[in-house]
Amino acid sequence: MPPADEIHAQLVMKREDGSSILDAGQPSTSENIGQAGLPEDRIARIRGRVEALGFVVSAQDPNTLSISGARELFDNVFAMEPGSADEPSTGLHAGGIPSELSDFVADVFVTPGPEFFP
Repeated sequence: MPPADEIHAQLVMKREDGSSILDAGQPSTSENIGQAGLPEDRIARIRGRVEALGFVVSAQDPNTLSISGARELFDNVFAMEPGSADEPSTGLHAGGIPSELSDFVADVFVTPGPEFFP
């Protein structure tokens, strides 16, 4: 069982030109998700930077990394803050991206977990 303070999140990576999938202007679908993906060497570079900060990368796709780590690590690195009312599916997202990652990371999102009722 994971520690109670462990967070699992999706990190949205930036392309060389500074854009990301968040700038697509259209919904992401299985047909278009890989069209604007990052090259493998850039993904590897970003992954290495994130792991060097202490995060665990559990999965990746052409645009995002699934990362986990202690809540304190997320707060220290990304200044996590509650999602906005117009994004109800987002529990937390990065309040800031540190300068050493600003050319590589567009945002970090933590979706709320499911609620189970007795």
